[in-house]
Amino acid sequence: MKLIRDKLDQVISQDRLTIVEGDEFDDYLKQKLTEEIQELIDSDYKDLSEYADVIEVLHAMVARFTDKTMSDVENVRQTKSDERGGFYRGLVFNPNVL
Repeated sequence: MKLIRDKLDQVISQDRLTIVEGDEFDDYLKQKLTEEIQELIDSDYKDLSEYADVIEVLHAMVARFTDKTMSDVENVRQTKSDERGGFYRGLVFNPNVL
């Protein structure tokens, strides 16, 4: 079994569907994130639809695991970017050099 998008219950027979809650739902969300990231990797990072799927799962996880929204996440991301920069230059840290 795997977690599917909420509106797919409109096109899939109800006897093939189950609603999970609590820790089981949490586990399915975590599995879904792994699945969607793997699909992004498999697309060689080129399929925008796969990025959208990862973001959709993150929206659900932020709502479920915190009392925040993706707007809150974006604010934190922007603050960190302003203070420390992003990941656009390819800057790599070598902890073995003193």
